[in-house]
Amino acid sequence: MLKWRRLAVQWLGFGFMAMAWGMGSMPAFAAADRPDLEPLAKRYWAAEVAMDYEAVYGMLSASEQATISRVEYVTMRKDGGPPRYLTAQIGEFAHDGDLAWVYVTFDWMFSHHPNAGSRPGYAWQLWRYADGWHPIPPMERDQWPLYPPKLRSAADEAVLRDRVVGLWRAKTSEDWKGVYVYMPPWFRDRVSLEKFLGNKALYVYLSPQVEWVEAKGDQGRAKVTVATRHNDPAATKMKPQPDRFVESWIKVDGTWYLKVPPPEETAEPVKEGVK
Repeated sequence: MLKWRRLAVQWLGFGFMAMAWGMGSMPAFAAADRPDLEPLAKRYWAAEVAMDYEAVYGMLSASEQATISRVEYVTMRKDGGPPRYLTAQIGEFAHDGDLAWVYVTFDWMFSHHPNAGSRPGYAWQLWRYADGWHPIPPMERDQWPLYPPKLRSAADEAVLRDRVVGLWRAKTSEDWKGVYVYMPPWFRDRVSLEKFLGNKALYVYLSPQVEWVEAKGDQGRAKVTVATRHNDPAATKMKPQPDRFVESWIKVDGTWYLKVPPPEETAEPVKEGVK
């Protein structure tokens, strides 16, 4: 019971994410080639509009289906509170390796508040090819780039990747003075280097790998996989554990910095990044 209620909240989050993308004027896109994902995406959104959630379930990946039964999924979608899609129109497709973004415009409404009326929205829905095309589960959406490459800056992403590599090189070397320079100006204005160095690192980081970076305007994101071990002499013989970070970055005066909250909002040492 609690499992599918949590999934319902995640589905609701997907709906609100779609709404957020849907504000303002919609971009114009030229026609593009439609690979074999097009008929599947059309069936998926036709099922969403028809509230045929059994059909939607059949298009989910095997890994997602393993987390919830067909009956639980249908119940969650009907009773859990996600937005209801009244219309949906498939637009452009964008591909990058085994990922594909589908541009969708739709009219939606809150399931439990029909008197609130409908409103328009649009989103880039992400699909992944693994034993066929499947939509990325809402709870995994933040593990992938939000936008297709054509809407991002390749030049900025090359610079951002170098910055991400530099930050993690400093972390793995336990060069916290080096980490400090990747903090944004407003953070360094409030937290001195001496105070920053006074925070003991909670983890030792080993063998980081930058999986992807995304840059759009002055906002950036990066996913890093790394092995971690507690920074404790008693833990030196413990096997490092795989971990992953999805970091937010921001460009200030042409330079990329790790996007961290203002010091007064930071509950834990910032040198631990966004764990």
